[in-house]
Amino acid sequence: MALLRLVQRPLHSTASSRLSILQRIFASMSAPISSSAEAVKPASGHTPTRTVLVLGASYAGHRAAQMLSTQLPPDWRVVALERNTHFNHLYAFPRVSVLPGHEQKVFVPYTRIFNPPTGPPAIAKQSIVVQGSLTHLGKPEPGQVGRGVARYLPVDKDKEESIAFDYAIYALGSQLPPPINVWSTASSSSSESKNGILDPSETTSRSKVEEAYREQIAEPQQPGSKKKGMDWLKDTQKKIRDAHSVLVIGGGALGVQYASDIAYLYGTPTTAPVHPQEEPSGPRKKVTLLSSRSLLPRFRPWMHEEAKKRLEALGVEVITDARADLSTLDDSKDASNKDRVIKTLDGRQLQAEVVLFCTGQRPNSSFVEAVEPGVVNESNGMAFVNRHLQLATPSKEGEPQTKQGLNHIFVVGDAADAFDALNAGHTAFEQANYAARNIARLVASERSLENGFAGLSVEDGGDEKQQGWEEWEKRKAELGTELEKYEPEGHRIKVSVGFREAIIQRPTEHITSSEGADDLNTPNMWKNRGLDTADLFV
Repeated sequence: MALLRLVQRPLHSTASSRLSILQRIFASMSAPISSSAEAVKPASGHTPTRTVLVLGASYAGHRAAQMLSTQLPPDWRVVALERNTHFNHLYAFPRVSVLPGHEQKVFVPYTRIFNPPTGPPAIAKQSIVVQGSLTHLGKPEPGQVGRGVARYLPVDKDKEESIAFDYAIYALGSQLPPPINVWSTASSSSSESKNGILDPSETTSRSKVEEAYREQIAEPQQPGSKKKGMDWLKDTQKKIRDAHSVLVIGGGALGVQYASDIAYLYGTPTTAPVHPQEEPSGPRKKVTLLSSRSLLPRFRPWMHEEAKKRLEALGVEVITDARADLSTLDDSKDASNKDRVIKTLDGRQLQAEVVLFCTGQRPNSSFVEAVEPGVVNESNGMAFVNRHLQLATPSKEGEPQTKQGLNHIFVVGDAADAFDALNAGHTAFEQANYAARNIARLVASERSLENGFAGLSVEDGGDEKQQGWEEWEKRKAELGTELEKYEPEGHRIKVSVGFREAIIQRPTEHITSSEGADDLNTPNMWKNRGLDTADLFV
C-alpha cells in the first residue's frame, strides 16, 4: 500500500498546520454517520489496515469485491481470498458434466474482477485476489492491527499466512453436492465409481457415507485450477456416457437438471434421444429421479407439476416422497458387482450403475461460528444477520441484532440466514450490493475527505491520485450516510428440463421457455465481465 505524506503547500507548511490536519483526520474517524446507523457502527480505537477482506469470490464475493473497489477511498484496498484460480459458473456444471465439449466455458478468469466493463471505474486500485483456503477467522491479538484477522493456506505453500482487515464480507456459500463440487474427492475411472455423495439424512452417519465414497477413488486430485476442473468434468462425462442406468437422488433444481439432461442426450429404454446429433456416443439409459419430497419443494406447486410432467415425457422415472436409506451403503452392490443398490426407508430397492447424489448442500458457516458462539442458527446452519447483513446474534425482542466485535463482518449468499431469502446466485449478487454499499458508508464515516484529508496526497500518485480522491468524494455523496436495510424479493428461479426447455417461476407468475442453448449461454458470463471469448481455454 502506498504511503501517505504531508504535502508542502505554499504559506501552509508549518508544523502547526500539519498538526491541525492530523487532528481533523482523527476527529473525522470518530464522527457518527447518522443516528440510525450509530448502533451498528464498529468501534474506533483500533489501528486501521484500510483493508476490506472478501472471503470467497463466487457469485456473491465476486460482485462484492467489484463493488467495493469502486466505492472505497484510494488508499483502501480490497483483498479477495478465493481458493480457485477461476470463477466456477456452477449453474452450468450439470449440463457440461453430461454434454462434452463445453467444460472450458464454465471456468471464468478473475482477471477483470477490479476492472468491470460497465459502471464506474475502480478507485481502490491496490486491490488484489489471493488464491488460498481460509483456515481461521477471528479477532486480532493484542498489538495486531485491524478489527479482525484471517489465516489461510496459500495454494502453492505449506505454511499459513494471515490477512488483517477492518471489514470483511463473508461469502463462502455452501458445501456443494459432489456432482458439481470439484473440491470433493476426485472421481476415478473405475467402473465401480459412485459419482457423488450426499450429506446423510438423519438416519445415517456422514462418516459412513464418506467412507463408502472414498473406497472407489483411484487416485487423489488437486483441484482449484481450470485444468483440474475440466479434467474432473470430463471424467464425470465419461462415467455417465458409459453407464446403462443412472439414479439421481434429490428433487431440487440440480437433480431435475441432471435427470432431464441425461435423458435428453442419451434417451431411455422408452424414449429416443432428443438432442440433435447423429448418434449418441453411449447407450440409452434407465434414468430414475428419487426425491424425499415433491420436486422443487421451495417453489409453488406449479413447478413440481410441470417438472414431473416434462421429466416423464423424457422417459425419466420420477419417485417422490421416498427417502434413500444410506445406512445400507456398505452392502450396496448387486450380485454382478456392477450396479449400486439403494434402498428407501419405505422398503423399495433401486439400482443403477451411476448414482448422483444431488442433495446435502450445507452452509459454510463454521468460520464465523469461531468468531463468537451463537451466531449460527442451529436449525439450518446459516449465520444470523441483521437487516444491514452484519453478523448478528438472536434477539428476544425480534430480529437478530449485531454488536461490537461482530458488526465489522457482513455475511451474504448461501451462508447468510437472510430472512428467508432464496439460496441462489441472483440473491447472492443482490446481497453483495447491499453489503458493499453499507461498508463503503461505514468507511466514509471514519474519515472525511473535506475535513480529514485536505493537505494529504499519495507519495507516488500525483494528479491521478488527486482525481481518485475527488471521484471518491462524489461517490460518497451519492451513497449518503444511511445504511440500507435488506428486504428479500419473492422467490424466482429458472430450471432447465432438457437442453431447450425451461420452467420459470417469478414472484407473480409462471412461464416456460424453449430457447435454451447447449452451453446455457455461458460465454455471456465472460462478456459481462469484459472478457474476450475468442479463447475460452484461458
